[in-house]
Amino acid sequence: MGSEKLMMTHLAKVMAKRPRLKPYPGWYLVLESGIEVCFPALRREIWKQVKEPFLLAWLGGLYIYAYPKDESDRCIFLTGCFEPSGFYVI
Repeated sequence: MGSEKLMMTHLAKVMAKRPRLKPYPGWYLVLESGIEVCFPALRREIWKQVKEPFLLAWLGGLYIYAYPKDESDRCIFLTGCFEPSGFYVI
């Protein structure tokens, strides 16, 4: 892996939005409604630059492989959530 790819992968791991398990009524990714998004432009730019899958810390010590072209992984990277109200209930 080249040094630029390695750097972007490391930056992606550090800059990913940390999850908070709680309901977000009316949530959907397009608006990221109800979710405080720190560094949204930087996070989006990092996501565009990542070319290789990487391990991403998520809920309760779980890790997921984040694949650059996957919409669910993009959602988790940008907001820390994926269908948060459903996960809260589960």
